Amino acid sequence: MAYNLDKKLKEFEFERKQVLHHLALLDANIATLKRAIELTQQESDVALYNTDNFVYRSKYKLFKGKIRKYIVQMMREAPNKAFTIAELTQRIFDIEQNPETPSEKHLDSVRKQLNEFYKREWINRVQISRNEVHWQWKQK
Repeated sequence: MAYNLDKKLKEFEFERKQVLHHLALLDANIATLKRAIELTQQESDVALYNTDNFVYRSKYKLFKGKIRKYIVQMMREAPNKAFTIAELTQRIFDIEQNPETPSEKHLDSVRKQLNEFYKREWINRVQISRNEVHWQWKQK
């Protein structure tokens, strides 16, 4: 009887040791998660970590709305008119009531959409000079 009680006592002590070890691991995981949450909630400037080879950037939208919808709408309203990328981008800025001037990133974004429409054969592309390209809605 004493032997069984002693054996049971050793099992409980071993189980207690395992539970304490597991609780210590859980506490460490909780502390790590809390630290990660704190780091993600900080509003630090990621530009501080830029290097010569890599530039960090925050994810942001160039336009407020859907530029595909804006481009299709503008081109359908004036199917006989040929647009430049700068013209289309400025009109999108006017629609969104954005007082700034379009940057190269804005122009590249509109160019990307126009090239996609051109691949789908929705629009025509007329290259006038090296720097000037006109885009026009395809008449069916």
